[in-house]
Amino acid sequence: MIKGISYLSFENGLSNNESIESALSQTKANGFDALELSVSNEGIINTNTSKEECRIIRQKINDSGIFVDSIATGMSWGISPTSEDEATRNKSISLHKDALQVASNLGVRHYCLYQEWLKAQSLVR
Repeated sequence: MIKGISYLSFENGLSNNESIESALSQTKANGFDALELSVSNEGIINTNTSKEECRIIRQKINDSGIFVDSIATGMSWGISPTSEDEATRNKSISLHKDALQVASNLGVRHYCLYQEWLKAQSLVR
């Protein structure tokens, strides 16, 4: 069994400002085998992270011996793809498209999208 931890669990993880080196080191120091990364519209790994930056991050991951095969995002909490506003929906879709490209550049195979809570009234017809 592989035990993993989310990047979001670290002190600066929710703000997406925990260094990759720190997250990998803490993952190993706390007895975890795997780390789930995080991508956002700002911070360490973001929707504008270049292919070269991803290559450098992947090399750090490989050198650490920590298993990293997934990346999560909570961008939809603030920029919802289910918004009633078309411009917001389009921006969300564009951000997720960019985030998926970053995920691919990092060589991860799993993308976890944490969606906002739906308004109860939107479920009632």
